[in-house]
Amino acid sequence: MSALAYAGSEPAALPSCARRYCREIEIWKNLCHEHIAPLLGIVFGFGPHGSTGMVFPWMDKGTLNSFLEKNEPSTADRFQLCPFIFKYTNADSIEVHHQGIVHGDLNGANIFVDDSMNASIVGFGVSIEDIEFDGASLAGGTMRWRSPELLSPAMEDSGDFAPVLTSACDIFSFGSITLHILTGKIPYHDVSPDICVLLALVRGTLPWPPPGFNDGYMSFINRCWGTSASSRPDIRTVESELCALRETTLD
Repeated sequence: MSALAYAGSEPAALPSCARRYCREIEIWKNLCHEHIAPLLGIVFGFGPHGSTGMVFPWMDKGTLNSFLEKNEPSTADRFQLCPFIFKYTNADSIEVHHQGIVHGDLNGANIFVDDSMNASIVGFGVSIEDIEFDGASLAGGTMRWRSPELLSPAMEDSGDFAPVLTSACDIFSFGSITLHILTGKIPYHDVSPDICVLLALVRGTLPWPPPGFNDGYMSFINRCWGTSASSRPDIRTVESELCALRETTLD
């Protein structure tokens, strides 16, 4: 069985979109890693609006969002779940980041979990080489996980804003996903509508952990949420800190 990643309107209608889809697809199909879902193919003219879709293997437990919504793992199980979800951050992600490629839209809707509790990243429809980043690639992102430097600081006049997509953007999103796994709640779960989330991000307001949340993990998450991209840990540091936290927590 296969699943479909929605990619937007028919690319033939918009030449700029067609170029972007081709570029993004070229990157995804060449990412051969255990925890990056392989791109099996592309579907054009999908659905009533003639959308484009990217096909990847079916995963029984669905997205991380739906898995956490339908299940209530114990605290120990959540700590144990992190390594399954974030094996992507080990050799795979290090190699991907060292290639100059970032995902750009890591969130609970494009991490899928199979029946063996293995996780895979999909949704490389917005991942691009950072030197080729353009604003159009932000359109499909998910606000609640997004790094704030990708948002215009002056929303009423964003015409001249040129965001730069770097590996630090993935690190910020990684912190949000960690909080999501350990609490079972999406970032800014108590904030709606999405425009209010956007305002919170622009103002530098971060999600609050629940009472009694593990201090070690919260310190790690806050480092991932560093105000500036340069203040965040690199992917190797993320790997070592997460492994150390897991060992300490499960002792």
